[in-house]
Amino acid sequence: IHPLLEKEIKTRINKEKQAKNNVVIDVALFKELKLQKITDQVILIKSNKSLIYKRKTKYTKQQLTNIIKNQNITNKYDFCILNNTTKQDLIRKTRKILNRIRK
Repeated sequence: IHPLLEKEIKTRINKEKQAKNNVVIDVALFKELKLQKITDQVILIKSNKSLIYKRKTKYTKQQLTNIIKNQNITNKYDFCILNNTTKQDLIRKTRKILNRIRK
């Protein structure tokens, strides 16, 4: 599925860039899909593991442990948001960064 997903995301990004639109991608497979080659700015959102376990109640603890263990988080990012508080705080921090990027 990764090759199909990669192709679809890249097609959409290129289409939006040609139209001079800003594009935001929420993707867990950033490195695996090699999206760093076609992005201008990267915002990494991080959370403490204990909060991830608490928030993601639709998964078992073992499933979350496997997901976290297999994540290949990029170390090349322009902005980093620490998401250890409220959803409203995450939205505020994200908007602040997006406003900086748009300037």
